[in-house]
Amino acid sequence: MPSNERITRSTIDDDVLIKKLIEKVLSSDILRKELLSKIRSEIIAEYQEELQALNEKVVQLEANLAASRNEMKKHTDELEQYSRRNNVRIFGVPEDRNENTGTVVSNFCKEKLHLDISPQLMDSCHRLPGKESLHRPIIVKFVSHATKLAVLNKKKELKGTKLVIREDLTKTRNFLLKEAAKKFGSRSVWSNNGKVFAKVDKRITIITSLSDII
Repeated sequence: MPSNERITRSTIDDDVLIKKLIEKVLSSDILRKELLSKIRSEIIAEYQEELQALNEKVVQLEANLAASRNEMKKHTDELEQYSRRNNVRIFGVPEDRNENTGTVVSNFCKEKLHLDISPQLMDSCHRLPGKESLHRPIIVKFVSHATKLAVLNKKKELKGTKLVIREDLTKTRNFLLKEAAKKFGSRSVWSNNGKVFAKVDKRITIITSLSDII
């Protein structure tokens, strides 16, 4: 038999043997699982650094996104508070079904605060939603910031009564005000120009987040 023919047959026999071996491996669940496990391990080992770097990038992106969201919330809250800079909330004023809230506030300012503030100095004025029998708070937006300050500067006139005047704070800042009052006492917590303050250990602190309270 020619040598070329022997080489060809040998090659064919080897191919058949390899094919049968592969078929045997693939037909065996144990061997197939071991093979897949080995391949998986090799892939993981080869791309471990790339996967780690990718994971670090994802973590950093998530951190950046969270920071951006916090900054956006902070900026939105600042804009909202600025839109309320001429506002006050008045608590405890008796309510009448047929009342004109502008006139009610004007009379309140004259009788309780000794200030002459006509309804024309108010941009808007209304009761907040709630049960009428509970004397719902009144929110007032004055035409000027100076008028708002004049009203707030007279709130000490209400000491000893059930009447209260407060700045109109955003939901976030009002929450911080209440939590700070729980922690440090209502007499040690107040707001001024939209900012929440607390007197802690004889020092005045600005409360900007729950971490300032805890």
